[in-house]
Amino acid sequence: MNTSTPVSLPSATNAHGAMQCDIVVTGLKVMADIGAYAAEKGVLQPLSITATLSVIPPNDDELGEAFDYAQICEFATTLATQRINLIETFARRLAEMCLRHDLVLGAVIEIDKPQALPGCVAGTVFRLSKQLPRQ
Repeated sequence: MNTSTPVSLPSATNAHGAMQCDIVVTGLKVMADIGAYAAEKGVLQPLSITATLSVIPPNDDELGEAFDYAQICEFATTLATQRINLIETFARRLAEMCLRHDLVLGAVIEIDKPQALPGCVAGTVFRLSKQLPRQ
């Protein structure tokens, strides 16, 4: 599921003003025990995930100041080991895991479930952002 509608997420500020950037992981594939119907339970199904995170960018060109993209993959892989009924729940949990990181301000999680319906792909888009203190 590819959405072209821009999403406004909060920004952080530093001495240079408001700063944020989006990092994107696309084409993340996991096999998950997901589905609400009896025939889906206990059956691994493919999910295709795109995660767009609004993050505070590093002030310097240092890896240690940046959010590690690999964490998104680790979080999704961890969730795929859990029994979950709805892709909306999977997306929410993935967004929540990402937002626990101090540098992450918001998340847009898109999940496609190719085997949900015959002849098409079903999916969800879930948005979550932190509430930043007013300045």
